[in-house]
Amino acid sequence: MRAQEWGNTVAWKRAREERLLKNPVCEQCAKEPSTLVAHIRSFITPEGVASRELFFDPAYYRALCRSCHSRLTTTYDGGFGNQRKSGKEMHVQPTGATGKQFSSGSIGASKLDEALGTPEDLADLLKDIPE
Repeated sequence: MRAQEWGNTVAWKRAREERLLKNPVCEQCAKEPSTLVAHIRSFITPEGVASRELFFDPAYYRALCRSCHSRLTTTYDGGFGNQRKSGKEMHVQPTGATGKQFSSGSIGASKLDEALGTPEDLADLLKDIPE
């Protein structure tokens, strides 16, 4: 099977659905609902071979809203006639531990942790939200 066909397999559809269920909010902006799952790292090996193992590795893709997906495609993947460039994986790395993925240029991680309270407070706050 060729790499182009992997996205049409039951395995990929299952992986995509799991990612969207696990991350209902965009992993990039943390504001909009995630509707797409996009690869943020190349699954092409240094030898130029498409790797099925890397294609299905969850570390290689993210749940994104359409706006963030379009912006990343335009910026990094050569969309709209732009030059392809590296760095996409750095642009969309999670900004904190699971459950604390926030980014701010004006507030540090310790202040965010303080605002979230204790792990027990956070667990109590999130207890009724399905995983």
